[in-house]
Amino acid sequence: MNSKNLSSKLEWNWIITGAVVGTLLTFLNIWLMAAHVGSFDNPQGLFSLFSLMLSGIFIAYKSRGNTVFEPAIGGSLAIIITLLLLNLFSNVNFLAIQILLAQALAFQLSMIGGWVGEQLQSGVRAKGEGKTFVFQWAWSVAAAALAFILSLTLYYASIAGLKATNGLSVFALQMSFLISSGIGFFSAGYFIGFRSPGKTIIETGVGGLLGFCLVIGFWLVDRGGMDSFALETWDYYSLGFSFAMALIGGWVGEWSEKSLTKQRNEN
Repeated sequence: MNSKNLSSKLEWNWIITGAVVGTLLTFLNIWLMAAHVGSFDNPQGLFSLFSLMLSGIFIAYKSRGNTVFEPAIGGSLAIIITLLLLNLFSNVNFLAIQILLAQALAFQLSMIGGWVGEQLQSGVRAKGEGKTFVFQWAWSVAAAALAFILSLTLYYASIAGLKATNGLSVFALQMSFLISSGIGFFSAGYFIGFRSPGKTIIETGVGGLLGFCLVIGFWLVDRGGMDSFALETWDYYSLGFSFAMALIGGWVGEWSEKSLTKQRNEN
């Protein structure tokens, strides 16, 4: 396919939507987490780019047809806008390697999100055609991405609140992470259970485990690698709690979907 045919088939309304949504989500994460604003070699700055995966899932899931490239292009535009605004309002000067790294990650993460969104859309369409599934990996990936981003975003938001009130302590940080993980993983499980076709409680549980692996991976980078990283007892409790909350969220989501469908049928 040549560039002219590709351009004619692209849905530019979804590209613009992806750019707007991606910019807003990225700025939200930078505002909540980045102690070094705009430093994309910093793990917290890199984490803000993962919000583009959510944008990609949303765009591909809601749009008609095959729209994997639309969220990828929209994510790239979102990073350009974000870098320009950061440079304008915070006087941050970016190195060429930082811009290239941010662009590459934005495109790839948005495209991955777009692929997941397309798989979710295909699953819903297949369910409408009467097809059944043994296991739907796309919903597990979506649950993992959603749980990962929600839980850490809430956690860093709680840290900002604790700093503002001078309430930082080891116990406060542990409880903040536990509560943030509980809300994030439950919300991810609920959304997947409610929106997915068929019974996907197991998928939400697998997604919860994958999501916590992403959290551990982020901590591994953030804390300086394997030499200075070790899981503590509290981390294992958090792992079990997050997995349980994802399962509970999936069950509640399935129950809500069935109740709503039954109510609609009765009316």
